[in-house]
This record gives sequence, C-alpha cells and structure tokens, in this order.
Amino acid sequence: MATFTQLTDVPNSYVGQDHRFTRVKADESGLEFVRLLDTWSDGPYSGLILAGLTVDRPAAGKPHRYYWSTDDSILWYDDGTNWRVVSKDAHTHPEITYYSTIVDQDHALAGSANIYTTILAAKDAGYVDILVRNAGDTAALTIAAADAVQRLLGVDADTTTLPVNLTVRKNAVTIEDLFLKGANLTIGDAGADEDTVRECLISGASVFQIGDGTNEAIGHTVEHCRLISVTAIPLVVKAQAALLALYDLYCSAGSGAGYIHFDLGANQTLTRLELRSLRCSSNSLLTDYAVRTSGTGSSRLVFAQIIDPHLFEVNANGGLDLSIEKSLIFGGTIINSVALTAGRRLLRVSSPALFDIASRIQGILLQGFTGTDVLFECASADADAAGLVMVGNTFRNGTVLFSQDSMWLGNDFDGCTLNFQSKIGIHLKGGSARNVTLQNIPADITIEGVAGQDNRGMAALLKPTVKVALTRYVVPGWTSQSSGTKLYAAGEGRYQPIYVATRTTYLGIAVDVTTAGAAGTLARLGIYQWDNGLPGARVLDAGTVSTATTGVKEIVISQALDPGFYFLYCVVDGAPTLRAYLAVVAVAPVSGTSATATLGLAAVAAIVTGRSADVAAGLPATAIAPTAVDDRFGMTLVLKEN
Repeated sequence: MATFTQLTDVPNSYVGQDHRFTRVKADESGLEFVRLLDTWSDGPYSGLILAGLTVDRPAAGKPHRYYWSTDDSILWYDDGTNWRVVSKDAHTHPEITYYSTIVDQDHALAGSANIYTTILAAKDAGYVDILVRNAGDTAALTIAAADAVQRLLGVDADTTTLPVNLTVRKNAVTIEDLFLKGANLTIGDAGADEDTVRECLISGASVFQIGDGTNEAIGHTVEHCRLISVTAIPLVVKAQAALLALYDLYCSAGSGAGYIHFDLGANQTLTRLELRSLRCSSNSLLTDYAVRTSGTGSSRLVFAQIIDPHLFEVNANGGLDLSIEKSLIFGGTIINSVALTAGRRLLRVSSPALFDIASRIQGILLQGFTGTDVLFECASADADAAGLVMVGNTFRNGTVLFSQDSMWLGNDFDGCTLNFQSKIGIHLKGGSARNVTLQNIPADITIEGVAGQDNRGMAALLKPTVKVALTRYVVPGWTSQSSGTKLYAAGEGRYQPIYVATRTTYLGIAVDVTTAGAAGTLARLGIYQWDNGLPGARVLDAGTVSTATTGVKEIVISQALDPGFYFLYCVVDGAPTLRAYLAVVAVAPVSGTSATATLGLAAVAAIVTGRSADVAAGLPATAIAPTAVDDRFGMTLVLKEN
C-alpha cells in the first residue's frame, strides 16, 4: 500500500476534496472528507471561524464559534444562545466583549439575535456598547445612572441620525459619530460627570447642552464636533460646570443667536474651562455674539483658558463677549466682514462687581471692517478693571477702548484709533502705534518705548543712562547740577529713592566722606524695594565702609535691578559728613515733600534714627519705617555701572 486512499475505510479519491479535512464518521466505521461549515452542525468547536454572507450564517447555539459577515464587515460570536457582535469594521473594541450590539431597523436580521430596531431596546437589553446604523426610536431617551450602556456610537456623523432627544444622567458615557438634526442632546444632567462627545454633527434647530444649571457637572469633554447651518444656539453650557474641555470645534453658516452660550444664571461660576481651537466661518446671519456668556450678579468664567479662537467673517453682532476673572485668551484671529452694529465688539471682556478682571489676552489679531469698528473693550467698572494685561496683540482698522489700570506690552496699534476714555493707570510699553489717532488721553498715562509715539508720564522724564564706554557713577533717575555736604548723626539711616529705567547690573555702591567721623566708625550700605512710597523688603546688604577717613568709599557688588523704583540706604554708627546731591537743583524721580507747609517742597530722602546696632549686625530683612524727611540735602549714595 503506497497511498492513503488505498485504505479500505477511507475515501478512495482526492478529486473534489480541496480545502477539506478528514474526520471520523458518525458511525465510527471509517474516515471521511468534510468542509469546515459541515462541522458547525455538530460542535461545539472552540475558535472555529468561517466567513460568508450574513444571511448564510448558521443558527446560534454552538458556543465559542465565530462568523465573519463579509457583506457587513461584522465579526460575530456564538455564546450558545445568540450571536454577539465582537467588532464592526474600523470600530473595533479594545478587547473582545460580549457586550456590544447593533441598532439597525433596516437590517435583514433586525429584531433577532442582538440586532435591535431601537436604541431603547438595545439599552434595556443591558448592552454596554451600542452601534447605531439606523435607529427607529420615536420617544425621548434617557441614559440613567443604573443603565449599563457606556458608549453610543454612530457609523458616520453625516448619515447616522439621532432620531429623538437624548439625556445622559450617567458618568463617563461616550457619544460619538451621531448627527443631531432636530433632536437635542444633554450630557451632565442631574450631576453626571466625565461624559464625552466627539465627532458629532449638529445642525438645524438641535441644541447640545452640558449641565442642567442646578447640579455641579465636572470633567466633560467635547472634541472634533461640527456645528453647521444651525438655526438655534447649538452648544449651551449651563452654570455649575467645572473642568470642561471643548476641543477643535468647527462652526459655519449659523443663523441663530451665536454658536456657544455659557448660560451662567445668577451668581454662578464656570471654573477651569479650556476652549481650544475654535474655528468659525460664514457667520453673516448670526443674531448675537458668536461666543458669549450671560448671567447676573457675580456670574463669570474663572481660570478659563481660551486658546486659538479663529473667527472669520464675523458679522455685525460681534465675535466674543465674555465675563471672566483670572483667565487667559491666547492666540487666534478675529476678523469681521461687515461693519459692527453700534455697541458690538470683536472682542469684549468684563468682570462682575467686586472681582478684578486680572486676566491676560495675548497674541490675537483683531481686524475690523471699518475704522469705526470697536476691536476690543474691557467693560469692567473702573473699580474692577485692575489686572488686565494685553501682550503682543495686533489691532488693525478700528478702535481700541482702554480701561483703567490696564497694562499693554508690545502691542501693534498701527493705523487704529486709541480711545483712552480718560481712564487712569494706563501703561503702554513697547510695540508700535504709528499713524494712530489718540482720544481722551488721561493726564497720568505712561507711554514708554512705543514706536511712533513720544514717551509720556514718568517714562518721558526718566531716561536710561547715556552709556558711553567708561565706568560711570550714577544716582538712577537723578540729574543733579550741584552737590553739598550732609552731616549724619550717630545711628542715623537715610533712604534715598531712585528709579531704574532699564534693567541694569550695578558693579559698585559708594559714598564720599568729606569729613571723617571718629576712629573705627563705619557706614553700612544697601538697597531696599519700593513698597507704595515706603522702603520694603531688603534687596542687598552690601556691607560696611570706614567713615574714619575721608575719600570715596566703594563696595564692589554685582546687583541686577529691573525697571522700577527702589531705595538706596546708608546707616552710620558715628557722625561723618558725606557728600550730598542737592534736591533743589536736580531732576528727581519722585515728588518733593516738606515736614511743614511753610518750607520748600524739596525733601526726597526719608530718615530713621537710633539704628547704630545695624551697622555691625546687618541690615534688617524688612526696612525699618522712616520717621522723618530731609528737606534739602538728601542724596549721599551713588551706584557704579559700565
């Protein structure tokens, strides 16, 4: 016997038996060739897989078998009673699970196995993942905390329609790839947290709402969604939300009252919002700001980060209108395509009463359609406008409205109208303001190093040192025409105000002893911070010099000082006479005062007494408060720079 087929109890030919295998006959009388499909009537056979059309799938009842539907791209698993979906094309689950199902009322097997005609039926059957192809629901749905479902997934957001309103009252539910056109979606209802909505399309009168305005909703995420051709406000965020993330939202062709509305109610906050990459175009039909907050009392966004808002073709009703505190708006472009309606702005921010705005707006391009368009306004009341910092923004073709106590660093205003509204405490530094119109300029405005503008305020008086190539002794902020002498009393300390115009590293601090004190006497020199007109924290204790002999007594230092006001300080334990610069014949960085109304207002140095012990012990970390002023000869210390 040379071949297998020569045996008497096996098939006698291989013809027509390709891709088949042998098995023992049912009557145990020999072997036979069989197809894999033929074995499924006998089972169970763990792990056996066959491919074919869905209609050719055998009946369930043989556990641990798999079937691949080539027409639907579905992998099925036989649990012994029903066929369960394991994976669907690109929507493969991270692990094989028995908890997935399909909703498709048009499917050939709809209503049997685990293919359902409605989302409600699939939900009530206890499935965790529900793939929606064509749902036949007719009544509003609620995913409750006790429901098993964690994921509701459409096949394609352009074609898979959510047919009815859906409310999510369960934590960590994911909704994705669904088309909302006429139906509303609410997540975070009844205090549910950490829901996610991604890759959805919202259109028509549909409204997607986050939170219920009563219960706190934390940690929700919305990403990669489209708000297209909407006739209502498509995205509404209710108060009491926190740690909300809105990423990559595209809005276009809306005709409702904006795209995003933070509805904060009365005295409520939305904290730690992150709105990143908002893109809006074709907005000519909107009837309100594209993005806005509303609320009464102390309602506001706190610790919000709004990154890269890009609003093109903003219509007459404005771009962003936000009530904020301690927040950041960074990057992006806001450009309008028609003239703004009176009272509307491209970007408007404000803060409620009793809350300083204390926010930064940086790196945004704001471009108007006409020169009368208001590009930016901080509408906080004067008492609440402190802390607004505008950095590196570009303004074009329009008007900028300034607010009280605002700081503007490196902004480009070329060609704009700058209306300071007579507000106090405005400081502009760096940037450019060429060919601008200035309106309602306050008397105390500071303009420092802005291209196209003369310096104003303190910056106009206090110039940097002329830095020729030699070692220089300076009293920063002072230009004195004469000098005299000043007799110190033992234990006397003198605070000397200075103003540093540009960041400078000083190499020495010195006094000139014109009449020596007693043998062994010393002077200790240092620098203190300026604290609202008084010496504050110690910056430098430079050490001591002898006052027992005459001449210039210098201590080598290396102390960098940023722009601003400081006090130089000298305290002695003897009674030397030092060279002093006359306040009455100098340009000074501070206003002169007097101890009485009958003397000239020339006092600029502050005095403390009884401090002899500090000469040996060192300067206090916090300055001792002065008790008197010097009305004539005040400046006895100099700094060295090169």
